[in-house]
Amino acid sequence: SVGNQAGAVDIGSSIDVPIRADAGADIALADVKEVQVTLNYQDANQARILHTNVGDIVINAALAAQGWTLTNKTVDAVNGMLSFTLQSTGAASFNSPAGVEIATVKFLTTLDRSIQKVDLRLTTAAVGNSCATFTSTNGAINLNPTCALSFRGVTGSGVSFGLMNVSPNPVSSGNANIDFSVGFTAPTEIVVFNTQGQIVANVVNQTLQPGHYTVSIPVDALTSGAYYYKMTSGTFTETKELVIRK
Repeated sequence: SVGNQAGAVDIGSSIDVPIRADAGADIALADVKEVQVTLNYQDANQARILHTNVGDIVINAALAAQGWTLTNKTVDAVNGMLSFTLQSTGAASFNSPAGVEIATVKFLTTLDRSIQKVDLRLTTAAVGNSCATFTSTNGAINLNPTCALSFRGVTGSGVSFGLMNVSPNPVSSGNANIDFSVGFTAPTEIVVFNTQGQIVANVVNQTLQPGHYTVSIPVDALTSGAYYYKMTSGTFTETKELVIRK
């Protein structure tokens, strides 16, 4: 099974997600030496909310002491999928009638106001062994929308549409602040995307009243590089650059 966390996770923070073998039948006689694990953590049509790399997939210390290791670790960031093989390096065979944590995966969370839950879909199988069958239990990560960003506005008439320069720029850590204004009531969207055109943050996605607004974006989960933020509201659209330098 893949663990569900207690409570909601603040966007911009990290979370350790455990992958466990739950209590079950004694399969010692099956002599399982390898278990293939695959975890889907993001739908392909969603903006990237969870981020990880192979170095953040870590075996349980107790299993490592018993002669187990993680091999063939891969992360497909585009499709939101990771995989690894739990492999015995000696005489040990896999058996967990009482249940055991296999590994943990550290995820960094980025920003999308419209997404408050990310489903985790787990697949496991014994490699080269038809004597043992595993049943996988999925999980989820709940995101705390109140901590996704600091969003404040002052409504008023006589305001024109506008997108201001982000501050600070470059930004190294913490938050980047974007001031913008809406001229009349209209559906408004601000997205942040990388140089490959992939959306990394859906900052604003709602109908706003006329007024001046400021949105504060946590950038700690984003890597160094050039990004762009684009505002679309009514017939207005504008794009500007944001640089993250760590």
